Amino acid sequence: MRTWMLICVLLAAGAIVGCENKPKVDPAMTQPPTTQPAAQPLPAAPALDTAPKPPIPPAPPVALPAPPKVDTPAGGTTYVVQARDTLWSIAKQKLGDGKRWKEITAMNPGLTPENLKAGQTIKLPAK
Repeated sequence: MRTWMLICVLLAAGAIVGCENKPKVDPAMTQPPTTQPAAQPLPAAPALDTAPKPPIPPAPPVALPAPPKVDTPAGGTTYVVQARDTLWSIAKQKLGDGKRWKEITAMNPGLTPENLKAGQTIKLPAK
């Protein structure tokens, strides 16, 4: 460790001493400064239109889409699924028997216990 510190100190000292020995510049290598033509003035900027602008009218209101229309079967009803509902609990509460959950899936193509979501409107068979 001390050896490395000694090497670093010596290298740093050599770099400092070496700064004083600047290389001499060969006068033949230097070129006289070139003169550049005088800069031309820039063209005047166009005048800004400072007349007041009319205000931008507000955007028209956006109409929200209507909720999906669900055709109810003859004698049946619809039900909006609540959080934590299951097909069994809906069948038990609305139809009187949890085992009737398969009737609900038969009336709602693509509906499975896994894709039942809160806010979804489903068809229910008659009691």
